[in-house]
Amino acid sequence: MTNTLYPGKANSPQTELSAPYTIGDTTLHVTDNSVLPAAPNTVALYASPSDDTAVTFLYTGKGTGTLTGLALLEGTDKDWDAGTFAARTFTNYDWQAVIDAFSERPVIVMGRATNVEDGVPVSYAPGSLPKQVRIQPVASGADTYMTFMQFVSLESFDESSFIVNIKTNTGSSGNPMTIDWMAFL
Repeated sequence: MTNTLYPGKANSPQTELSAPYTIGDTTLHVTDNSVLPAAPNTVALYASPSDDTAVTFLYTGKGTGTLTGLALLEGTDKDWDAGTFAARTFTNYDWQAVIDAFSERPVIVMGRATNVEDGVPVSYAPGSLPKQVRIQPVASGADTYMTFMQFVSLESFDESSFIVNIKTNTGSSGNPMTIDWMAFL
């Protein structure tokens, strides 16, 4: 499951329940919902700062003195009395959302292949089958002063090799060249 990151509220100002909450209710009644971010967002309920029975809810709507569309995200649902603290705090749910966001970022593996020839497989080791491979020709030495243009494109790739097409502006196979590659896993 991937947790959604919701905006926080500076200094986590708190409000209180203005009416009791009963297990399964879909609305919270609060004394001042202006201290809570716009919906959708999360709210934690707790009796004191050291309360180990705190719960976190998602709310999908905000009305005058109410948070609506409640869904329990973490903790054990229970009845809460009027006067219970409610705030947008940093919870385990938020920490998991941060972890999820970073774990879903692509891993990029890079390398350089020399003497790459048209249509000849080039061995590389990205670690697993990439989602995408990008190539960049590297001009150096005599390549810098070529009298014809070489066009390079990626033909195919798998977890252990890739094939590029190297053609000149006349359509013939180009000279072997150096290719920088990036594999997005």
